[in-house]
Amino acid sequence: MPLHHSRSWSDAIHRLRNDCPPPAVRMAYIASVNEAKAEANRAQAGARFRTTAGGFDRRALMAYAVANARCERLNRPARTWQACMAEALTFAWACAHAARRAESH
Repeated sequence: MPLHHSRSWSDAIHRLRNDCPPPAVRMAYIASVNEAKAEANRAQAGARFRTTAGGFDRRALMAYAVANARCERLNRPARTWQACMAEALTFAWACAHAARRAESH
């Protein structure tokens, strides 16, 4: 009696898919992990935007946003400078606020 069992690739793939969690659960997990990573990255990047008095260094924020917008414009030339700068400033301020939240905890 042979020890070899005949199985098809499609049967194996179907079994693998049945063992995985539903797509909605996977997507929610991935989104939560990505959000946690983004918050940690924002806190780390925003630490340099804080002043010793507890405020924000607006010159550093603007310099960071301009550099970020330039990089974004090189990667996506179809976007306008205004759109790149708006996104970069929003991100820079989010970093600064995340750093302040990280300091308070």
